[in-house]
Amino acid sequence: MESSSSIFKELLPTLKQDGFKIYKNNLILSPINDLLRGFCFDKHDTRLYVHLFVQPLYVPMAYQNLSYGWRLKDERSGLEQFLIDDEHLNDSVIEIKRLVDENKKTLLATSNALSFYDTFLISDAQILANRTDKDIRFQEAFALTKSYLYPETTCSNVETFLQKWEMDSNKGSTWMQELKTNMLQLKKSCNDTIKIGEQFTQWVSYTKSRLRLIDSL
Repeated sequence: MESSSSIFKELLPTLKQDGFKIYKNNLILSPINDLLRGFCFDKHDTRLYVHLFVQPLYVPMAYQNLSYGWRLKDERSGLEQFLIDDEHLNDSVIEIKRLVDENKKTLLATSNALSFYDTFLISDAQILANRTDKDIRFQEAFALTKSYLYPETTCSNVETFLQKWEMDSNKGSTWMQELKTNMLQLKKSCNDTIKIGEQFTQWVSYTKSRLRLIDSL
């Protein structure tokens, strides 16, 4: 096997029954609603990195985001990578299969925005260890997920985010300005739950379009 695609094709027969499908360099859990869930296979020469990830599609983003999740760790070496040269390939595939089967339970359990919020934003130590009040992307996901789940809290969530945005040293950058623009757009509708829902629907469509997610997934 010479590529990551041929490796996760080896995994697919045992994952099909759970709803996983191959898409680009990912095994994606289908159907896709407001979350993109799966394993991303990132190949560098003879090393393969396998990321478990959950991406909330109602957070507008133009690229695949691996922030919410973790790399699978090869327990034989203790490293978050797998050697896929001819000498190590077969053993690595066996280890990856074992780890994917073990970790897929997290993806299956994270079936909606509420379970994403509970697992990846407020209760998972692996995630919280790398998230602080200074991580503005985390604050964005936190504010938008709370607003998505509880529209009546949107005004408060947006205000809290904007206060933290103002204290960020990178607020002059283009991507930071985009975050503020999105929040101000949501703020316009923060007292109208129907318009809030419409805004999130637009953002889900936008993110799916930018990620080129196809209807068959």
